[in-house]
Amino acid sequence: MAGNSCFPEVWKDDDRMAGLMSMFKLRNVNPHDWETKMTFWSDMIDRSCRQLGDPVISLGALKSRFRRDDRIPAGLNTVLEHLIKTREILPVEECLKGTEGWLSWGVNSLLTRPVSWLFGASQADAVTTDQFVHVETVKEMAAKILQRQSEQIVDDDSLIAGVVEYAHLRAQASDICKTQLAFDLAANQLLKDGAITIGTSSAGEKIVKFRDVKDKGPVRLTETDTNIHDVRRALNKLEKDISKMDDSIKKCENEARLCLRKGNKNKAKQMLRQKLLLLKQIKEKDGQYEKLLNIMHRLAQTREQKDILDAYQAGVSAFKQNLDRHGLSASKIDETMEDINEALSDHEDISMALSQGPSGVIGGIDSDDLEQELNDLLAEGDRVNDERHLPQVPIEEPEFEPEERPQQPRDRLKDLRRQLERAT
Repeated sequence: MAGNSCFPEVWKDDDRMAGLMSMFKLRNVNPHDWETKMTFWSDMIDRSCRQLGDPVISLGALKSRFRRDDRIPAGLNTVLEHLIKTREILPVEECLKGTEGWLSWGVNSLLTRPVSWLFGASQADAVTTDQFVHVETVKEMAAKILQRQSEQIVDDDSLIAGVVEYAHLRAQASDICKTQLAFDLAANQLLKDGAITIGTSSAGEKIVKFRDVKDKGPVRLTETDTNIHDVRRALNKLEKDISKMDDSIKKCENEARLCLRKGNKNKAKQMLRQKLLLLKQIKEKDGQYEKLLNIMHRLAQTREQKDILDAYQAGVSAFKQNLDRHGLSASKIDETMEDINEALSDHEDISMALSQGPSGVIGGIDSDDLEQELNDLLAEGDRVNDERHLPQVPIEEPEFEPEERPQQPRDRLKDLRRQLERAT
């Protein structure tokens, strides 16, 4: 490791380090001492791999890495054997097999056996000679690469930034993965996690496609992806060519000035002609670059339009589901409005009937009969008025007893009206 600052504070304590650097005793003899040493050296391996950006370790490399003055740790082979059993480290060959290699560790019968048994060698020989991969360091490097790429996709167009040349991605992650093998292991981890897929372009270049958060299912490298990579590759080449021509133009200008100072006008004219030729070529390449860039923008717009359409469809689906969940539909609304109209009509009929009052027989007396009798009395009263021109009634009383005088029509009319008022 680079410098003692990478080591913990206990590294400076000679007494404690003397015990930690010594051989492991049997675990059943002194469990506490065994656990203390194992935890310390396991943490040291983990920390050193992360800080160095290299998950690949070996017994020889660890002895050199953890050398303290003229003393090296005596129990590193025991530590490696333990990490192999707990699957914290794996052989490089096993990691590079891909997903199948990782799944092979799921068989319980193999978990209790040393990893070296799978390769036909003794455990001690394998620990001494083989290279191993620190699994957690690989996962951390893969997560950092994915995070950096996600940030770049936010800044750039996801359709373009999601497809990257393998070599270009390696250069971008050089500060994360210090070696090519470390990067290959991190890429294999991303592939196993389903975050990327790896394929080849039409030119035979290895390219990587990152999963889009909007995509469902496994990551697939399509023909469109390879075409996008080819277009971007052409854009990059044009940029480099234009940059070189700009440098050549500046060089021609400087050469022309130098020739003029020396009095060599012909050479100066030749430099200026070369400059004009380069300017013409730059103009042509600018036109090509603009056309390719327009194609890339149209591809990006197509993706944006698809996203908008998907958003519309999702909104419509959510709106329909919301209506169904609340029981809202055109037929139900029409049915409800009809029920409201019918209820209002019934209410109007009830109000009208109440305002008209009762009809027919009231209090045991037929109102129609009363009305008829009233009309008869009114007609009889008219006849009495017509008889007023008759002779006067005699003054003298007759000698016989008069019969009971009949009730006059007007009196009967008053009685009938009183009965009608009492009835109503």
